[in-house]
Amino acid sequence: PTVTAVPENSNGGVNAAEASDGSIIQVAIPADAKAGDVLTLTIGSGPSTQTVTYTVLAGDVGSTANVPVDAPALATLPEGSIPVTATLTDATGNTSAASAPFNFTLDRAAPSARCSCAARCRARRASW
Repeated sequence: PTVTAVPENSNGGVNAAEASDGSIIQVAIPADAKAGDVLTLTIGSGPSTQTVTYTVLAGDVGSTANVPVDAPALATLPEGSIPVTATLTDATGNTSAASAPFNFTLDRAAPSARCSCAARCRARRASW
């Protein structure tokens, strides 16, 4: 399997609002996979690593699976670049090698407030 995308990452990262209702990770499933194989995503690294499993459907084989990742799993991950790898396990327990990591950005912090030029002008006028 190959992790191909985190659609919400396309706008510069998964933000707080997007993370609060979960996200989708897209994974290319090889043509020799079978419906019922178990796809395992390893998300993050270190102590906050999350594991998400997904049962491959017939329509996923040779195509792309949209794997849901729930909000509680995302909430445990730190801010910044998050690696995701994938493995497939067949019915007899054989597990593929892990895919190359795909990185997405998790950015739940709100930007700092800026003082606008108009606000500075109003403050200046008030002091005249």
